[in-house]
Amino acid sequence: WDAHVFDSLVSLGMGAGDAPGTSPVLLARAITVPRVSSLELAILEGAHRTQPDDPVWTVRLAQARFAFGDTAFTDSVLPRLLARSRDPEALLFAAALAERRGDDPRRAALLVEVLARGGDTATAEAGLAAVAAAAERWSDVAHHLRAAFATARGS
Repeated sequence: WDAHVFDSLVSLGMGAGDAPGTSPVLLARAITVPRVSSLELAILEGAHRTQPDDPVWTVRLAQARFAFGDTAFTDSVLPRLLARSRDPEALLFAAALAERRGDDPRRAALLVEVLARGGDTATAEAGLAAVAAAAERWSDVAHHLRAAFATARGS
């Protein structure tokens, strides 16, 4: 942590109504607490069980299980999800999987669809820039990077 970042967080907290004299050490502890991945996974599984038709929970659970090395779950649920819903978050995750598997044409098609469906524009444009760079299409790289930066600037 940069000391200036920490000081800025404390200042922001004070501006947002934190009690004067609150220990910045408590803030530091909260920010740096190790995340319990198994707890996150349990929460996502519970949410998915409660709302199995909600694509958000399916995608987030698939992402979490994939991070734990469970590719079978992802390979099972993602194609079925994409067959019934073209949720931008699901498309973006499918594009990331296509990248890992070296399938640039599929990745590009999924990223274009993410853009068409109003998904994360900056991430999709950056991904398209990477696909274009791999194919040495430099004018496309420049186009997609400009679009990614223009979108990210406001976030």
